[in-house]
Amino acid sequence: MPTFPEMEHLERQEPSGLADFLVLWREPIVLAWEKRMGRTPHGERLSEPAIRDSVPQILEAVAGIVRASGPIDSSELANLPDLHATHRLDLGIRLEDLLGEMALLRSTIIELYGQHAQDHEAASVFRELGRFQLAMDAVVLRSVSTYTRARERTLRALDQLSEAALGTGEVGTFLPRLMRVLQETTESIDEVTVLLREGDRLRVRASVGLEGEISPNFSLEVGEGFAGTIAATGKPLLLHDASHDPLPRSRHLKETGIRAIYGVPLIAKDQVIGVAHIGSRSAYDFSEADKQLFRVMNERATSILVQAQLVEELKIREARLQRFVDADVVGVFRWRASGEITYANQAFLDLVGRSLEDVSSGRVGWKQLTPPEFAEADGVYLGEVMQHGSHGPREKAFFHADGHRVPVMVAATSYPDDHTQGVAFVLDLTVQKHAQAESMRVAHFRERVLGIVGHDLRNPLTAIRLGASSLLQREDLPVGAMRTVQRMASSMSRMERILGDLLDFTRIRIGEGITVRMAPGYVAQAAAHAVEEMSASRPRADVRLEVEGNDRARFDSQRIVQLLVNLVDNAIKYGGPDTPVQVSIDGHDSQVVRLSVHNDGPPISPDAARLIFDPFQRAAQGEDASGSRSLGLGLYIVDQIARAHGGSTEVHSHEGDGTTFTVTLPR
Repeated sequence: MPTFPEMEHLERQEPSGLADFLVLWREPIVLAWEKRMGRTPHGERLSEPAIRDSVPQILEAVAGIVRASGPIDSSELANLPDLHATHRLDLGIRLEDLLGEMALLRSTIIELYGQHAQDHEAASVFRELGRFQLAMDAVVLRSVSTYTRARERTLRALDQLSEAALGTGEVGTFLPRLMRVLQETTESIDEVTVLLREGDRLRVRASVGLEGEISPNFSLEVGEGFAGTIAATGKPLLLHDASHDPLPRSRHLKETGIRAIYGVPLIAKDQVIGVAHIGSRSAYDFSEADKQLFRVMNERATSILVQAQLVEELKIREARLQRFVDADVVGVFRWRASGEITYANQAFLDLVGRSLEDVSSGRVGWKQLTPPEFAEADGVYLGEVMQHGSHGPREKAFFHADGHRVPVMVAATSYPDDHTQGVAFVLDLTVQKHAQAESMRVAHFRERVLGIVGHDLRNPLTAIRLGASSLLQREDLPVGAMRTVQRMASSMSRMERILGDLLDFTRIRIGEGITVRMAPGYVAQAAAHAVEEMSASRPRADVRLEVEGNDRARFDSQRIVQLLVNLVDNAIKYGGPDTPVQVSIDGHDSQVVRLSVHNDGPPISPDAARLIFDPFQRAAQGEDASGSRSLGLGLYIVDQIARAHGGSTEVHSHEGDGTTFTVTLPR
């Protein structure tokens, strides 16, 4: 007889017969049977607990029958064979495999008992074996009967479930049908409720048996109450007296006297998508067959439910898209790669001057609406859409019915299940193109005017400046007249700078750019010249110069003077009254020289700072400190001169710290 180390203490107990043997040697019997079961085809895929199931309890019940006298009473087996058969059906075990299990258990017991009973009286052994055979027959009969009934019942219910699902793709229609099938197949069920998950909450989607009592708006958190606990754990749960159990949150379940309540999670792709539960007013428990049927039906229903939810979601998306299409915000049409338009909204039809009949009949397609020069680009674009599913917008044109071309922006996407057709969105660019053309015309006109003004005014201003210089050299000029001539000379210098900026701007816009003549020199000398010039033209301004480090570099001296004059002039305009303007040259970096101009005026707003180096922008809103308005070209020219040197410009402006413009020049 096989030995089992973990059961050695039992070997000292001598069974008096088969009944005692089944009880005292139950564990060795089960272990020997499990070992043999593990070598069977279906036993190989079962875990040890799944193989064992309720077999130990069945052996104990069989021992009771063997020990008794009189007719065999299968009621002594309780519901153990039913439980075992139902669990096997749950695991997908075939009926012939279940019978094989029972036969293997029977042969294992007879073999082991035969080894043990060698010294016992033969008559007694045969009597016990006879009753044992009858008891095992009763177990097999009960198991097979339960298995067969449960399977037939399940198949009928699944047939009804398939019929319930047939012809509906809506969750709201399918769920009530599902629950009525459950009620019809299980007499003890008084209520069925399904809750579906919406984020972290479960919401009642349908309820049968308690209509009007469970609100369709009833919801609870995942982890809360009876259904929430099932959703959180992902495991079935049974309560024997729901009316008095603290776990359920629904007062309707308690008030209607529900006793047994059994719930299971609805799981799709390892995710809990909802919870279904059944309740009974009369029973405190559901049979294993009822629970097994409920689990199987919910497994099947979950796949149908997921499909119905997808259909429902698709319908919602289609409805939303159709509302957008019908709103005629932009042109929309459905296309085929072959060139047809199968549908178009009114916005697109108006854009090309066609009717829905024109496009839907096939008389006019998107290829016919496309000018020839766009055909090749359309083919490339369509290939990208068909390969990748979508593509970004592109500009093209469509022919209007009257022959003129309509400029448009088109974006297309193909269907996931058929890349040879899809949807295109069309935006009319007519207004934008007209506005763009008008803007370019105005800009071109302005630049021509500025160029003419800058060129034609330079010669008269030069003559006036020379005359003022001649007057300043006269010793007999009265003091009052001398001041007037000095102001004239200062204004002439300023006007010449403005005209210089205008001419530079014009050259930049026509593509000539800022010209620079690079030569080695000292930046501080150019800075000193700029400070001297500004001090002469703005005698009341306090302009200071500070130089640190090595200021030698390659640069255009005249352009750097122009750059610094523009920065200092800007600092004087917008600086605080009676505060100095600080010009600093920093040559500590071996790679670059930094020029900075600082003033203590009000800060520049972040929005204005982002555009400060664009043409026709000013450092502050409104008028400068002198009450005049500038063209807003000075800082633009500063930035262009820095770029022409391979450098850069930046501005830092904060309340209390003033404003600093910094130009970085490579050596």
